[in-house]
Amino acid sequence: MNRCPKCALVLSSASSLEGLCPRCLLLGTLADPGEEGQSGPGGELEVAAVEAALGIPLPGIEDFGDFRDLRPLARGGMGIVYRARQVSLNRQVALKMIRSGRLAHETDLRRFRSEAEAAALLDHPNIVPIYEVGDHHGMPYFSMKLIEGGSLASHLPRLRSDLRAGVGLLMRVARAIHYAHERGVLHRDLKPGNILIDAQGEPHVTDFGLAKLATQETQVTLSAVILGTPAYMSPE
Repeated sequence: MNRCPKCALVLSSASSLEGLCPRCLLLGTLADPGEEGQSGPGGELEVAAVEAALGIPLPGIEDFGDFRDLRPLARGGMGIVYRARQVSLNRQVALKMIRSGRLAHETDLRRFRSEAEAAALLDHPNIVPIYEVGDHHGMPYFSMKLIEGGSLASHLPRLRSDLRAGVGLLMRVARAIHYAHERGVLHRDLKPGNILIDAQGEPHVTDFGLAKLATQETQVTLSAVILGTPAYMSPE
């Protein structure tokens, strides 16, 4: 049984790169696309693009609690999302783990929990639903519905030549965000990388890592700290 020497997660025997799991590999060898809560390019980095740049597939994780055959899908400033099979329910899910794992700072842990809490409050066809929130040997995670069509960012070239489809998609996203606002959830990092497109072309808003609950006071957000991705932030 192969384990990552940094975080001790069980690795798939089918593939391994420098003996590290995808999270530790990405942390150690790739330039950071921008931390949440700071200015910079920001945004979720789809792992397919990373694999294309490296010319090899990234290794998966074999076993994580009730989940098997984890394959990396994307990473953001705080977390990494995997495609995984949930054994108990025999279904494919998206599984998000905090990037720094057991070494996560308390602020990161609060923000990670806040993301799950914010998304769990919302039941809308155009918002990715949360299935389960848990902790496996000190590694916090939550599972979500798996949306396999890629992010809106990868669909922009097609939509630029189909204005009607683009406007229709934007209207559905706007209605989903309005629904969230009515329930006191402010996303604060809405951008193409955080909108997933399913096989039927329907958009699904995800990544509530910077969301604010209007009904709660929070210690996660500090005054004078820039939150979100500058190119997609509202002027105020």
